[in-house]
Amino acid sequence: MKIDYSVAKGDLAAFHEHFVRHSGAVNLRRVAALQAVGSGGSVFFLILLFSGSAVAAAVVGALVGGVVLLAWPSVHRSQMKKAIPKFINKLYSGNSSDGVLGDHCVEISPDGLTERTSVNETRQQWAGVRSIDVTTDHVYIFTTPTMAFVIPRPAIAAFDDFLRAVTEYAGAAKIRRFDGAAA
Repeated sequence: MKIDYSVAKGDLAAFHEHFVRHSGAVNLRRVAALQAVGSGGSVFFLILLFSGSAVAAAVVGALVGGVVLLAWPSVHRSQMKKAIPKFINKLYSGNSSDGVLGDHCVEISPDGLTERTSVNETRQQWAGVRSIDVTTDHVYIFTTPTMAFVIPRPAIAAFDDFLRAVTEYAGAAKIRRFDGAAA
């Protein structure tokens, strides 16, 4: 099976957002808890320092920590949606082609997958594929914990055939669905 597609900056931004949200490498709950403890603790010590009331400091510190804990996920998501495209634009601001952006061709066979661009050719056996994440807009074929082939889903004309093939070749356990469909 052969898939021709083009990778744009928006595709890379979607990959980075997916990675942060689902990889497990970034423990968002832990970061939120640390932010809440840090904020609440700072307020506690400031109020204790200026008012001398430990009870008032504890109450206000706990309230601030709770607000931060509740608000942090949506604030973080909003910040990430702004930061990732800026990062991608800065990283790929030049005109040189390094094989990341632009035209790609992926061939899938029982032996593995081969990706070709204007500057490189990459061969990956299925045993080296860590996971295949399927979203509503992309398919990410992870070869390391942080690197993946980024394939825009609309480029896969026969998506059901593609999914059957990669499930057979890579193994059903490697398929992770984030598109609302059953794995």
